[in-house]
Amino acid sequence: MFTVDDYNADHIFGWITGEERSICIAVNGSVVGTATIGFPRPDVAKEYPDAPNAELSGFRYIFRNGLRPGRNNINICATSDGVKIDWKNEIVGNVSAASFGTTPFPPGLSPLLVELLGEAFLTMNFLDDNVERQAVEAIVFAIHRGSRNDRSLWKYVSYITRVWYQFAAVQRQFPVFNVLSRFIDDVEYAPYNPVDVYCIQTHPFSMLALASHLYVLKEHNLKGRVFEFGCFKGYSTCCISLACRELGLQLATFDSFEGLPGAGGYKGEFEEVKRNVETYGAPQVVEFNPGFFSESLQNFHREPVFSIFMDVDFEISATDVAKVIPWIAREGAVFSDETYPENFLAGKVGMEKSEIAVLPPILDAFATLGREVRGRHLHENVGALWEADKGIPVLSATGLRRILLASLPQSLAEF
Repeated sequence: MFTVDDYNADHIFGWITGEERSICIAVNGSVVGTATIGFPRPDVAKEYPDAPNAELSGFRYIFRNGLRPGRNNINICATSDGVKIDWKNEIVGNVSAASFGTTPFPPGLSPLLVELLGEAFLTMNFLDDNVERQAVEAIVFAIHRGSRNDRSLWKYVSYITRVWYQFAAVQRQFPVFNVLSRFIDDVEYAPYNPVDVYCIQTHPFSMLALASHLYVLKEHNLKGRVFEFGCFKGYSTCCISLACRELGLQLATFDSFEGLPGAGGYKGEFEEVKRNVETYGAPQVVEFNPGFFSESLQNFHREPVFSIFMDVDFEISATDVAKVIPWIAREGAVFSDETYPENFLAGKVGMEKSEIAVLPPILDAFATLGREVRGRHLHENVGALWEADKGIPVLSATGLRRILLASLPQSLAEF
């Protein structure tokens, strides 16, 4: 009996029973070595107590040479008591890091993806779901079958896994009900989840999409702070600040701390929000800027802005936010709540003007600069847009989820 338990560009291990055993490893048609046999496998002995040498059936092979960059064909020829077994599959060899191509992925992954997908990768339209899926599946393949020494891949995978756990934990522990809401005890509205009853208004996966893109931008060596407009009780601030701390970035958060202008509601008092960020976030990277945007932004002179996240509800507030669009790095992005799938069609971004339409002032600001915009819906009510010419596209929620699930321990991979 013969089984491969795990294989990638670092190692192959499994088990083989029998009195006379050998395992030969070939890569791309050339023999590179033989596996060491005889490691303890009490699990195999328990399952197959009558199999010869079951107790010491474990085998292991460590790759030290013979792999080329990108895909490698691997062949195992195992022999057990005169019976030959052939096993074939693919693994991914390391590719030297380089930065080229404008893609939704960290630039250090570009060489790997070129090796796996060809030079066409550099000119792919990543707003095409089928095209992005090819690249995502190549990354998933590298996660499962590549080397743990591929620094560019595992830095990114480790980062999104860490921040996902942090965001999910904050969601679990954050205060649930907004005691300042006028609907808090109104049973008539209870089934409809009205406006500001709940303290968390943004899903942690929406925050992960933003955090993933901040990582990509950081790998492109962009400069500046992240700006957040509208924080309510501070859940989004906690998540963004945790990502910023990981990346060595600073966060400037703007909110009136008095509720929505004119309408009230969605009020998070300053001390309450500050306390939440101190408890669940990374306060050392956060600068709070109290006041309505039209007032607080007056204190700012133009400065480099990495990207922005806005949850502002009204066109009038978005009009104030639009003043910072010229400050955003041309590779950066605008993430916005109050957006929907119909606002992003084949990469084009549009929204009819109204008092609750938050995108038109942002689109007008880009148009004033002579910059065409592309974008995509991400998750729930959050979408992202960026400059068509120089902007770095944002990875879709579907693609990000696929990479995240491939990176999580199996028992923790459902959400």
